[in-house]
Amino acid sequence: REGLDLWKMIPESFLFYGGDMEASERRQFLDAFVRHAEAGDRNVWIVKPSGGGKGGRIQVMDNLRDIGYLLSEELGTPGNDWVVQKYLERPMLLRGGRKFDMRCWVLVTPDYKVYLYRQGVLRTGSVRYSLDRLDDTFVHLSNHCIQVKHPEYGKYEPTNEMWYPEFEAWLRDSAFPDGAVQFERDIVPQLRALVMVSLQAARKFLQQAPGCGYRSFHLFGYDFMVDD
Repeated sequence: REGLDLWKMIPESFLFYGGDMEASERRQFLDAFVRHAEAGDRNVWIVKPSGGGKGGRIQVMDNLRDIGYLLSEELGTPGNDWVVQKYLERPMLLRGGRKFDMRCWVLVTPDYKVYLYRQGVLRTGSVRYSLDRLDDTFVHLSNHCIQVKHPEYGKYEPTNEMWYPEFEAWLRDSAFPDGAVQFERDIVPQLRALVMVSLQAARKFLQQAPGCGYRSFHLFGYDFMVDD
């Protein structure tokens, strides 16, 4: 899309294919890791399987040898693909210095019209964010099924959830009372743009073929993060 700088909106990501190291982006990842190290960056990466859900097997790491060992253990099985992505080290933080992600729902009709549901929810962490504890899933993963196990689950928001109107009010009244960041003006247009770019990229895999004997729709859950 014209005017949309994806390199500023999507972290560096590298694909590793189970059973096919030649097709994997190993060299590109190594080059990126070295580049960030030479620049003096914190160099934290999130390593996650392409399948599954609920935060399972996701790790946050900053040691190249450890990342390589994890991938070597996991990539022996064809189809067990992984993604290594630059970690968002400076996320926007809620009251109590906690991370969150935004769950948005998107409907795609049989004729490939796209609708973003007006309501959405922030899934919030239970503890203060810190890069000093990379192995603490309560710090780094805001998945509900993970946070519900923490003793302080529900301390800040019921069920660790904040809906869009509450988030908009928090931005307006607490985080940016000067109006520097507004939900509808600054954040929602970026959500829409990224949804459209991703669905256009996947259109040939999702759109129904002409003459298909049935009509179906797709309902997707998108997860976004906001940096500082």
